[in-house]
Amino acid sequence: MANRPVAELEFLPDGCPDCGRRRVLLPSDPVVVPDDFDWSVRDFEGFRRVMLEDLAAADPERQRWTEADVETVLVEVLAAGLDRASHALDTVFAERFVATARMPRSLVLLLKLIDGIDPAFAAVGAELTSQEIKKYGYDGSVAAIDALEAALTARPQLMDVARVAGLSDLTSIISFITLDDLADFLDGCPLIAHVHPRWRMESGFGVYEVVTLLTEPPRRLHDQVSEFDAADALIAWAIAERDRAVPPDQAEHPMLLLDETTLPDFTLRSVISRIVTPLLPIGTSLRLVDGIRVGVFIRLCVHIQPRFYRSEVEAAVRQVLSTAAGQLFDPANYGFGDVLYLSDVQEALMAVPGVEGVLINRLQIAGRPGSDATASGILRPGSQEALTLDPDNPSSETGYVVLELRGGQVG
Repeated sequence: MANRPVAELEFLPDGCPDCGRRRVLLPSDPVVVPDDFDWSVRDFEGFRRVMLEDLAAADPERQRWTEADVETVLVEVLAAGLDRASHALDTVFAERFVATARMPRSLVLLLKLIDGIDPAFAAVGAELTSQEIKKYGYDGSVAAIDALEAALTARPQLMDVARVAGLSDLTSIISFITLDDLADFLDGCPLIAHVHPRWRMESGFGVYEVVTLLTEPPRRLHDQVSEFDAADALIAWAIAERDRAVPPDQAEHPMLLLDETTLPDFTLRSVISRIVTPLLPIGTSLRLVDGIRVGVFIRLCVHIQPRFYRSEVEAAVRQVLSTAAGQLFDPANYGFGDVLYLSDVQEALMAVPGVEGVLINRLQIAGRPGSDATASGILRPGSQEALTLDPDNPSSETGYVVLELRGGQVG
């Protein structure tokens, strides 16, 4: 409770001798310290400053503080203890993560949680000498986890090697949780250009239905692997995924039937199903469906510069309007529902040497009346359709090109 102030009677020297006034000296106002405690302090200087500020706010009349004051000494002792506790807290917290762990034992245990022991064991073993391999038990005399810990304890500079190797497989898909997981996995197949996965419930069972577009449009999922141009790439991909999925040291496994001799006789659907099905949730199945490619019908007139031959320009224009790699209708450019802009066609054709002008009279989906996009400038297929144009094999599925040439030299 505050003390009652004492009033003092004061007479003014130049005033009435009988007139006086009572004067009360009130204590000075305390220093206003807002609630600005710095919760981010983590070192000695930070703790020391915060506690000294609190002492100064508690005793505002005291104007002089020295390092020899007992209060300052106690503050510094307490700040030193808090600094050590903060450092210990940071160290313990850092040991909880692979990226920041500094102790070999902590790193090994964390890598064990994410199945990173094997790649870390192999990466560290590649850096050891023959004497160290025998000394740390890398020759098989002890378990891999114990050998890895012994090597990292002896050579802490290899912890970054183990850290990077152990995290390398962290993004690898072991099982499918979402439709995006399935789509990302199938995108790695060399023969698949685009996929559209969806989930269905049929008779109480879950079905992963995947609509696919292949990189080789004439082919279908029921074709044998040997009939594809990129059969070697598919075989290499299938064997790599097989080796990753089959548990080590297991001599009998259904996926081991996939090898260089048997894969060419399998259909593409069978190969993908055998690799993907073990990764699906229990009680679900996979259904692969060929996607729908709709051909583009285009009628255009190309004006050729006088010094160019018509035959050369015509061949170049038809090459641009084809499914060849890097061309306008490359299967990798158009997935399900991707639209075709009239301006893109004009821009691609105007880049052909010798083309002076391009006039597109009609742009529509082949065999589909009412889909003309000449006026709107946008050719829009259905959500389950993909546009294609192969002038060398004209049909309702591959499209048509009606080309008129003007100008140029005959020949």
